[in-house]
Amino acid sequence: PKALENKEFTLHFQPQIHSFSERLLGFEALLRWHNAELGDISPKEFISIAEESRLIQPLGMWVLKSACRTLRKLNRQYRTDFYMAVNVSGVQLYADEFVDQVLAVLSETNVTPGLLELEVTESVLINRELRAMEKLNSLYRCGVRIALDDFGTGVSSMGLLKDVKITTLKIDKTF
Repeated sequence: PKALENKEFTLHFQPQIHSFSERLLGFEALLRWHNAELGDISPKEFISIAEESRLIQPLGMWVLKSACRTLRKLNRQYRTDFYMAVNVSGVQLYADEFVDQVLAVLSETNVTPGLLELEVTESVLINRELRAMEKLNSLYRCGVRIALDDFGTGVSSMGLLKDVKITTLKIDKTF
């Protein structure tokens, strides 16, 4: 719980490049944790713990706000319309206030909804949890981009595409 307070988390921004034109389109915000005693801690180690303890809620909001603030600064400074992709965990998505929180962050940071892309993994939607799909579709209708990551790893695959409105499909490398 102290890692967020102690500012041990940082965001790294991975460029998103158009494959044909090689033009920079935007960035994906990647969360990293460095603890003075433990060193660098892999997201594979800490994300599941954060989800189980429900600390993913404040951590996820910090990521969303920080990523949107950075995006606003970049777009203003360079007079561009880059987008920012932010990963969302199932725990965040299932929270009743998720849609309102996302829209509030967009308003607070003055980021156009179409410049935010929320990434969820196929596994988050594998049970076709209706409320989760409705939340994503609601955000999509507000202009937020929705990316389905790790596609092809779950059993629902193709059928899921007709129920959830997405703008980006990221196919898993094992597919």
